[in-house]
Amino acid sequence: MDFVLRTFPRHLSEDVACDTNIRVDFMVDLNSQLLREEHIVLWNVTEQKPVSIRYEYRSRTLIIKPRESLSPRMHYQLQLVGGEKGIRDIVGRYMPESYQIEFFTKDVDGIKPPVLLTPTHLSEVTEKPTFTWSAVEHAYAYELQISSTNTFHNVTWPPSSQLIFGTSVKPDVKYEQGRYYARIRAIAEDGTKSAFSDVIQFYVNINDFQKPPETNFPIRTNTRIEQNSQLTVLEQYFSQQNQSSSEKLRIVSSSPKHRSSHFPVAKLQKIIVEFNEPLDPNSVTSQSCYITEEKN
Repeated sequence: MDFVLRTFPRHLSEDVACDTNIRVDFMVDLNSQLLREEHIVLWNVTEQKPVSIRYEYRSRTLIIKPRESLSPRMHYQLQLVGGEKGIRDIVGRYMPESYQIEFFTKDVDGIKPPVLLTPTHLSEVTEKPTFTWSAVEHAYAYELQISSTNTFHNVTWPPSSQLIFGTSVKPDVKYEQGRYYARIRAIAEDGTKSAFSDVIQFYVNINDFQKPPETNFPIRTNTRIEQNSQLTVLEQYFSQQNQSSSEKLRIVSSSPKHRSSHFPVAKLQKIIVEFNEPLDPNSVTSQSCYITEEKN
């Protein structure tokens, strides 16, 4: 039995205003006494994080209100939870399956995102980088974010919200060897926030990580103790070199591409995922690799 009649925005809508409230019209009366916030999940797909909401239900209509304005140029997903622990109608029947819609927010008017100038995309840095960006008309301040993930659900810097008044900053970050991502947005004097800039990726290869441990090799090795000491130092050095040169397993490319839409299913005979390193075939199972189907 279908519970949902229609939604606004509709599934896969684009250019949705950031201050939009989401409306869901039902074909049956819901049991409002059993309706809970955990039955309504609003998810920021771009940043891989939940969105806090409030809701109102009246006369077969559910209004979902984000507690803060949605971010511009983002991909969102709304899920209404079905099943035995999900939404029920007034006679006790539960919605057989969870219901999902996705939509994309539009850019804000009046203030545009800056462009990150340094470090450049896909560059390698050997010291703590200074970030610079283009000035934006009507910008009062800027917010820079640095993360070890391209979804920014774990922000490395700043540890809390921090405004930057100017077009450059050198964050005091304890970088580790590896890849980092950065983005920035502008904030108007009235608090309006632009969309985030395009994400840049850079590789940290700081000199301190590459320096071998200090060694004082004796000119002559007259004793067994001195020989063992040298061997220990060499083992530690090469161990550190191996660790620093190792790279995390990651996906290089896929076919169809990530977030592809409107792909003709009839032509889809196989899905190809390419990694940067060989996989252990025993680790590829139906539990670690599977396809999910979206029902609307």
